[in-house]
Amino acid sequence: LIDFLLGNLLLQLKFYMFIYVITGACSHLRAHAYFVESIHHQNDPMYFRSTACESYESFYNQTCDFNALTVPMGEGLTKNMIEGSNTTTFYLNTKDKPPYSLTTS
Repeated sequence: LIDFLLGNLLLQLKFYMFIYVITGACSHLRAHAYFVESIHHQNDPMYFRSTACESYESFYNQTCDFNALTVPMGEGLTKNMIEGSNTTTFYLNTKDKPPYSLTTS
């Protein structure tokens, strides 16, 4: 199992908590849009580039290991990109509007 956490996670969590309080349900509102966008760019290994990092705080402060593993989030990710790695959590930043990816090759 691989987890991708977006750089604007704290803002999203506050929004999701608001939605949960109002509706009693939680939702990944943009997950489908991110995945569809990743399908359209699946041959670009830098699209939705995500970085392995110890924590969100390290990612936010840009103190992740200099040699940290980077992989694309979504359809472009292949098994061989993570084979042999113990890393299961990756972080990335996105834009507020489509196209959401900040990275491309």
